[in-house]
Amino acid sequence: MITFSHMLWNRATLWCSACVMAVLLVLQVVHAPPAHADSLQGKGGISMATIRNGYGVIYTSPSCLWVIDDRTEMLFVYYIENVADPRLQLRYSESLPRLFRQARGG
Repeated sequence: MITFSHMLWNRATLWCSACVMAVLLVLQVVHAPPAHADSLQGKGGISMATIRNGYGVIYTSPSCLWVIDDRTEMLFVYYIENVADPRLQLRYSESLPRLFRQARGG
């Protein structure tokens, strides 16, 4: 049998859990690093953005070049393996319609 004190205890536990989750969410939002591109350019159906990949020290971390081709609807990700030898290598290519279908779950 559920008594009034059990109901109060359950409600208090639920409220405490909700408060802890809210605090954790706020901490994640406050301490999350902002996303940004170092440079962004687009012309003639091709858009490019250079970003740091996040590995290593900020000044020495390798850069990535993201290229979106509007004509073929493809995403290409080029990566610099070694900062001392700055050659771009294709690391990933994907169809944009396929990526959006996957994101929608269909």
